[in-house]
Amino acid sequence: MSTRVMSVAVSTAYSVASASKPLSGTNVPSTTLQRGSTNSADVKLLQQALVKMGYMTQAQMNTGPGTFGPATETALKNFQKANGLTADGVFGNNTRNKMVSLGATVGSGSTGGTGSTGGTGTNLGSSNGVPRYSQKDPAWGDRKLGSSSNAPTIAQKGCAVTAVAMACSKISGKTIDPGKLDDYLDKNGGYSGNSIIWGNAAQAFGLKATKSETLNLSTLDKSLSEGRPVVINVTSANGHWVTITHKATENGKAVYYANDPADGSVIKFNVNANGKLVNTSKGYTSIGPCCYFSK
Repeated sequence: MSTRVMSVAVSTAYSVASASKPLSGTNVPSTTLQRGSTNSADVKLLQQALVKMGYMTQAQMNTGPGTFGPATETALKNFQKANGLTADGVFGNNTRNKMVSLGATVGSGSTGGTGSTGGTGTNLGSSNGVPRYSQKDPAWGDRKLGSSSNAPTIAQKGCAVTAVAMACSKISGKTIDPGKLDDYLDKNGGYSGNSIIWGNAAQAFGLKATKSETLNLSTLDKSLSEGRPVVINVTSANGHWVTITHKATENGKAVYYANDPADGSVIKFNVNANGKLVNTSKGYTSIGPCCYFSK
């Protein structure tokens, strides 16, 4: 009987808090977390949010702060069930976005690359489960590509770094923003001059990279069907890379959707008579080089 009374009390407290944005003033992590995750600072942020909403007690958190164990998994599943989400116990984009709608701010508890302006990147949401990043985001836009004192910044020419961060975050389930990826590349020989070394970038996510000089639509379709976004090169004033997220059929014709690092927008490509991907609004046409990623 006492257990039932306690349950009602927690539920009532949460329902009252919900009306006033229960997570206002609370940070939640930008990374994907699940049972066994070892990023203790980010796990602690998640636990604090669950405690604030009444899905965990402070005593439960105190038994393993920063450790994603069974208590955290159960609390997260209960939150997901209560909010109409898939109760898989994984803290990913959908769960994060729901917490943001309840007043939370996305802010990682881990250290990593930021621009000199600091702060957390703007939450642009995702497309088909692929996070959307803008290379011009002030959280990382002024980071230099490579070690040269006159190297361009991510905002200027960091489309490849940004495109890889989007694609590989989806494939690996390990969310790493462009600033953190640049930080990893700086420390792990990830640049040749200011050009990204694809294999080193993939390693940041525990993945492998396969570079091709020709974009084959059948190979692209296979990768997309397996949930693996592809980074492709397109025409623009200085050359540009975008992340193809998924394929669809509209009016009986194939179209491809992409996240554009230039501004974090979602854009659409049609297939022209030559088998090239074309986006007329931005003047993009696929020009061959592309990179595939796999586990």
